[in-house]
Amino acid sequence: MDKIKVCLDAGHYGKYNRSPVLSGYYESDMVWKLHLYLKEELEAAGFEVITTRKEQARDLSVYNRGLLAKGCHLFLSLHSNACDTQSVDYPVTYRAYDNAGGSDHLGLKLAQGISQIMGTRQAGRTATRRNSSGGEYYGVLRGARAVGLTDYYIVEHSFHTNLAATKWLSDDGNLRQMAKMEAGIIADYYGIKAPVPEPETGIRKGSRVKVSRAVQYNGKPFKVWYPTYEVMSLTGDRAVIGVNGVVTAAVHVRDLTAV
Repeated sequence: MDKIKVCLDAGHYGKYNRSPVLSGYYESDMVWKLHLYLKEELEAAGFEVITTRKEQARDLSVYNRGLLAKGCHLFLSLHSNACDTQSVDYPVTYRAYDNAGGSDHLGLKLAQGISQIMGTRQAGRTATRRNSSGGEYYGVLRGARAVGLTDYYIVEHSFHTNLAATKWLSDDGNLRQMAKMEAGIIADYYGIKAPVPEPETGIRKGSRVKVSRAVQYNGKPFKVWYPTYEVMSLTGDRAVIGVNGVVTAAVHVRDLTAV
């Protein structure tokens, strides 16, 4: 059986899209690292992988980047998003406007996986956008569609206008875990057996933790009275913490640090 071929696009070149909430973060730097980590993970799983650029500093038109997916089964353009509201925090995957080939299935799986591993405040989702002629609005997607693909996506890894998401995306270890997770979802979609790993935080039931951000799982703030807390229960990214058997709050795991 021929290998499944994937084209990965690091969404921007050079130093582009600096975060307004974390000055050291550039979208272009994050996606360049992430697409290389994802390439490594996909190749290890048995995929053939090409990229749209060999150098981060090289610019290439969006439509032509999509055209480079000719002969591939899957095209992914990796990004982080931005908006005027700092509390907005969700991944979104833009897929074929007409759901060609049932493309919403993989797109939603990726968005949901990103939401889970990052612990975003709002759920991951898919979206479409059409231009005035009724075709794809985004040039990379128009290009990929023009060369015959149906599995073509822009993957927005939440918003670099949200501080918690931007901090998460600034950590290389997190990006490596993201790449493993995404590769696992893609492998499962194409019938290639590869495990989808759980994010490694070092936090388990019974762990002692510090609170790095005093916000409950429901988004409401709470007062931190103690230097450390015990994790009383853990379900996915939701941890219940307390002291001496008394519950203090339910919080996101991403807002805790193991001690």
